[in-house]
Amino acid sequence: MNANPKLSQLYHSLTSQLEQHRKLVVFCLSAVGGAVMGLWRSDWQVAVEPAQVIAGLVKYPPTNPFYIYEVKAWTILHQLAAIGLRAGLTEGQLSLIFSALAGAMAFGAIALWTLAFSESIPLAVLVPFYVYQFTPDWGVNYPLILVGQGHTYGMLGLSSIFLATVLFGVGEFGWGTFMLALTPAIHPSLGVWGILIVFVCLAWDYQAIRPHLPVMMRFGIAGGLITLASVIFH
Repeated sequence: MNANPKLSQLYHSLTSQLEQHRKLVVFCLSAVGGAVMGLWRSDWQVAVEPAQVIAGLVKYPPTNPFYIYEVKAWTILHQLAAIGLRAGLTEGQLSLIFSALAGAMAFGAIALWTLAFSESIPLAVLVPFYVYQFTPDWGVNYPLILVGQGHTYGMLGLSSIFLATVLFGVGEFGWGTFMLALTPAIHPSLGVWGILIVFVCLAWDYQAIRPHLPVMMRFGIAGGLITLASVIFH
């Protein structure tokens, strides 16, 4: 008899905590699920090849077209993978890491978009699996790749922008600006276009955004400094 009120109180406390941190809960659960799916459908990642050159593990003649492409193409993915190779990771391990990261970002972003529109935690957690299972590779000239491919740039470029924009959608303006400032370092062309589109949208609704500008500036500078450091290293 005395246990029922305690169980009820515990239930309401857990429910309250879940509602209070629902965005974090949804993102973490979905990111873990996406990472598992990414590992399950893992593939050799193309971003590891330039990392071999940057790390000095593979040598090409200076005039080789493939060498010129690999040292001229800028993305922080090459740099991080090169650090991993120099630290002792294998090409296979790095491919698994990139595959898991792509799945985590894609599932986390889809889940947060679902939460923003539905306000339902169970639906938000389940929708990424539905999209993964039944969505074809949409796209006209360039497919929309979520997970399970070797195209590192396409998967992480799309997912990073999708995640950055949904962070604005769920009210996380600081983290949204941080992620947005980081997107050019992940995929320069997609990142620049993403920033341009988001800035147009923010300017369109400036009065609603204005109270969040101080935190957006701080987080944006932090993300921008990482991108700047990547450019300088390149």
